[in-house]
Amino acid sequence: MFKQGGRAKALLCMAVAFAMALSLMPASSALALGSLQSWTAPSAKSATSYVQNGKTYTYITSSARKVSESTADVLGISNVTVCPTAGNPFTYQGTADEIYESISTNARFGIYGTDVNQNVNPYYANYFYNTYQQTSAVNGTDLADTRDTVLVDQRLNPGAPSSALTTVATEYGTSPVLYYRPDILYGVTSLTANGTDEALSYGASTATVSGYTELVNAIRNKQLGEYEGLSLCQEGDENYDPYYVMYDMSSYTGSIVDNLYSLANAAEAIMARTADTDNPKVTRYEDPLTIAGNYEAYLRGTQYAVLKAIADGKVERKTIGIVKAVDTEQNTVTFMPCDIKGKDTNDYPEFLEAVTDNICDVKGLTNGAGTAADLAACDVVYIYGYNGMGTTEKQDAIKDNLVTLLKNAGIEEANYPAINVSAPKTIIHHDRGGSVENTVLLGALIGYAYPTVVNPVHALAYFYESFYHVKDSRLQDALGMNLAAMSLPEGVELSLDGYSKADYEYMLGAGIAYYQQNKAAIDETYPKLVATEGMTIFPEAPEPAPVELKAQTITAKNVTK
Repeated sequence: MFKQGGRAKALLCMAVAFAMALSLMPASSALALGSLQSWTAPSAKSATSYVQNGKTYTYITSSARKVSESTADVLGISNVTVCPTAGNPFTYQGTADEIYESISTNARFGIYGTDVNQNVNPYYANYFYNTYQQTSAVNGTDLADTRDTVLVDQRLNPGAPSSALTTVATEYGTSPVLYYRPDILYGVTSLTANGTDEALSYGASTATVSGYTELVNAIRNKQLGEYEGLSLCQEGDENYDPYYVMYDMSSYTGSIVDNLYSLANAAEAIMARTADTDNPKVTRYEDPLTIAGNYEAYLRGTQYAVLKAIADGKVERKTIGIVKAVDTEQNTVTFMPCDIKGKDTNDYPEFLEAVTDNICDVKGLTNGAGTAADLAACDVVYIYGYNGMGTTEKQDAIKDNLVTLLKNAGIEEANYPAINVSAPKTIIHHDRGGSVENTVLLGALIGYAYPTVVNPVHALAYFYESFYHVKDSRLQDALGMNLAAMSLPEGVELSLDGYSKADYEYMLGAGIAYYQQNKAAIDETYPKLVATEGMTIFPEAPEPAPVELKAQTITAKNVTK
């Protein structure tokens, strides 16, 4: 049913070296966070291909729009388009110095476009490099070819990320999504396999695709016209044959997992199709299906670990409140219910509902309308915000209003719930919608309610290592840059003390083992926690090794770590 360790595939030497480095990482790194103030621009251009054994290997590219852009990068598929207005925008218009200043503190370009990353997205890195070269300090160094930089275009914003962007830009002769002729078009309205093998249904030649078909045919037929007297066609357009992957957000975590597997399967098909040619196409990290399986294990294993701790009596099930609004004049507070319908189904309440009790359900609050007494009945309060749980300033103001509400009701401070006022900065600092990186918040969110089970800082560190692909030697810098304003539960420090990737996976493994042992009951009670066959099965912590003492062998009994 489950596959041990994901799909087996030979790894690049770099990935092997990375794994070895992780195995040598000390259990207590004693690293405080927050030392890095800005990202350092690359010192040279990054190649989009490399030569090995007489073949030219090219990195697989993907183009998307709005909040779905970085999803592919988790799998090592290089995203080539960015909408600057989605989530946490960076300055892309203005002086070179202003643009560079914005880029040098932007999570997306720092994590995926600098030496912090195991293997950078060259399109991000080259945008950062070019931006730096254009500053007055460098005095306009020649940038040479700019087609190897990520395309930043505000026209990538309109509409839902699940819909094809078919508006033709005059200077491109086609949609901005298609300008770089990406290998994968992520985000189409519908895709039908036409009775072909499912593994091949992503390819243009074997599928019916809504949205991009006419634009792709125009490229193949070289019908793009001219701009300023120059043809807009590119070399090889007649052979352009992209893969299409649907973007689905009917369920928050469920669809994110499905989206990753769809993208991974498309990448696998491209690699298989080109493997025996002179120009094989590859991803930047290990096997993408393995990464997708690890990703599902991270999401589900974190939930399973908490369910196990509750069942074992180590923690009590928490009651949470997700605050949408507070009115100190009316002395009311509005909570967000779980298992909600419509567009808000895509929010993190869906992830939390399996391991917590929502105050709306506990108190039977109609439309989430509550009072100070309802607020005080919560163990943990999350401040809900559209943009990364809101800015720190916004959250601080909401927290002040919540405290005022409690004071007005005469509730003693000792009975206040824990109120979280900030969240880590993610790639696009956006906690709604469908981008995979948004789930960086989820492990931390569970950790706010159950810090003795899931240390939220460790959850973020694991995510950064495993899915942002940050080098273990730069983990302190990357986390410090993006978590400086993060509030933490009592007793948790913004530090890597005690963090170990292996230990975190042992925790996930124990949770997954508990799920396997109780699968029927859990699947029936929590249908959104059903695991797929691709989910990685991490091992539980091994038994302690036998200890030799005066020629006697003493075997340690079961120990819960």
